[in-house]
Parts: sequence; structure tokens; C-alpha cells
Amino acid sequence: MAVCPSLLSKPSKSNKPEAYHVYSMRQAIEEGFILDVLKNYTNYKVAYNLAQKIDKADQEVESKKPRSSSTSGCACTSTTSRKRCR
Repeated sequence: MAVCPSLLSKPSKSNKPEAYHVYSMRQAIEEGFILDVLKNYTNYKVAYNLAQKIDKADQEVESKKPRSSSTSGCACTSTTSRKRCR
């Protein structure tokens, strides 16, 4: 349904529609009437750099190494206490 601009404005001297009041988007966001869609915005350059840092930090290791290194500092002897140490 289209709304006629003359219903949402008042006449002015320049014969152009003029708003009754100004309600900014910032004010609506602060009052919680609308969501800020740019709150979690990340541009492509930043996202790419983050992905590159994650790829560099993510190294493959042998499956036995993490198990032996995670229990190396633990003085657990039984299997049930080892599960709690991890």
C-alpha cells in the first residue's frame, strides 16, 4: 500500500513537502526501535587478514602428540582420573 507524501508532510513556502519532525536513524537505534545492522560489520580486507592469521596458526599435528602432551604434566594413574585431568 503506497502512502501519499502529502499525508506524511506539511506544506512549506517552497511548495515542497516538509517533514513534521525529524527522527534520525541513530535515535531509533539508541531507543531500540530498530537494530543497528552495521554493529558487527567487517569489511573484506579485515576478514581476509583474520582468515590468513587463523590459517597460519592452525597447524596439523600427529594424533598421538596432543594426547601425550596433555597428560604429561598430570600425575594421574587411573583412566577415570585422567579423564578429569584433561
